[in-house]
Amino acid sequence: MLLTGMRLTAFTDSDQIGGAEISLANLLGALDPGIQISVMGTHEAVVRRIASARRDASIILVPSIGGVRDLRAILATRRALKSDQCDILHLNLSYPRSCRHAILAAASIPGIKSVAVEQLVMPLPTKRVRFLKRWSSKTLAAHIAVGSASARDLEEDANLPRGSIRTIHNGVPTHGNDSVRASRSKTKGPEKSHGEKRIVTLARLDRIKGLDILQDALVELPNVYAVVVGEGPERSALEKRSIELGLNKRFTLMGWSDDARSILDDADLFVLPSRAEGLPLSICEAMFAQLAVVACDVGSVREVVEHGVTGLLIPADDASALRDAIASLLADEPLRRSMGSAGLAVAAAEFTAEAMARKYEAIYSEILNSVRSAKP
Repeated sequence: MLLTGMRLTAFTDSDQIGGAEISLANLLGALDPGIQISVMGTHEAVVRRIASARRDASIILVPSIGGVRDLRAILATRRALKSDQCDILHLNLSYPRSCRHAILAAASIPGIKSVAVEQLVMPLPTKRVRFLKRWSSKTLAAHIAVGSASARDLEEDANLPRGSIRTIHNGVPTHGNDSVRASRSKTKGPEKSHGEKRIVTLARLDRIKGLDILQDALVELPNVYAVVVGEGPERSALEKRSIELGLNKRFTLMGWSDDARSILDDADLFVLPSRAEGLPLSICEAMFAQLAVVACDVGSVREVVEHGVTGLLIPADDASALRDAIASLLADEPLRRSMGSAGLAVAAAEFTAEAMARKYEAIYSEILNSVRSAKP
């Protein structure tokens, strides 16, 4: 594929860093170095964090759009897109309704080919929203979801043709990654107290991540300590709830960290109690760290976690099932190690940023070749 000189603009309207944004950064860092990349978005800290994955990436800031009546912001985004003159606009949708105004603006500019990536699929709330999702899909050169189950769910919900949404799994960089080696990294966090078992989750502090369910499960797991790496709007509520449940220091909110790997390296188990997901990058990270996984069977989680082989899958919103799954794996170290080894093999074979980038490059090339062949 000859992509040298292609202009790619990655767009995000997220106001915080989470798995969707890290996945985009992983992609940009692994793409063909001949591709000229810009990162456009509404929040400077997020844009700069994503752009940092690519040393030569340029940054374009546009105003946040308050709604369909916010014509000034919509027109400013359209002007920025038109001035940028990208060949491919890669829209990173952290939620189903993300980037919808940017998609609208791009559809009005001749020559821009848009690729939308659905990082999280949830039920669309109204007929109007389903109509807009269906309409916007028709304007895209490619519509992608990070998991097959997520793709089929969205097609059904929005009444899109089956197979119209393609699947490309998220991936984790492997270059310079200690966890790709045959043994666990020697880098460890602080020593644990005698008898302590430590579980870790990487998650945005948001109700959708089910961290309240994890708190409920911890109440009946007296020697288990949970460390949550992430930030978000539910911090105060989670801190208050932790005190009310008497968890004290057994539920720790670490905040966001670019070095979550050292925390994973000192964990006994990885847990993700989400109520909804796409294909969680955090699980891929945990598998590269050779951790067994307990996760809720939502979205495309089943495509990365094989029940009984690399971890355990449980129903969402079920604190008892979460408690029992955590307890059973923490009591069985040989099984945890076996699952961790199996998870590493799966992640290294299927969930790398390099494999993800090659698949996106194939789609970009297909789109550009179609444009060239359509010219007289």
